Amino acid sequence: MKTKIAINTAYGGFGLSPEASEMLNELKNIKEGDKDYVNPEYGYINIPRYDKDLIKVIETLGEKAYGDMSEISIYEVEGPLFRVEEYDGYESLVTPDSQQWDTINTPEAHKEYPELFL
Repeated sequence: MKTKIAINTAYGGFGLSPEASEMLNELKNIKEGDKDYVNPEYGYINIPRYDKDLIKVIETLGEKAYGDMSEISIYEVEGPLFRVEEYDGYESLVTPDSQQWDTINTPEAHKEYPELFL
């Protein structure tokens, strides 16, 4: 399963432009006052970053979808697990495949988790 995920790849924070906010509200039939309403003045979203309508808006508008302090990139991940890490608004996408794990290499670990030591 491949899924597209939108993240902010610039310092400042994820946000949509007024045009992108309005387009997303229209696509999702969200009205002002609804909990998921995207205020065009702020561009903050309360929907998952993998939302198909969000991805469509960003792909359709390109750079015109970016909010004042954002530069949005879309990445494709394999599988259902991901995490967005953020530092000063700059986001990174973390998946199980992007992590390197150390293994406790003891006789007890070999006995309890033999599948890890094949």
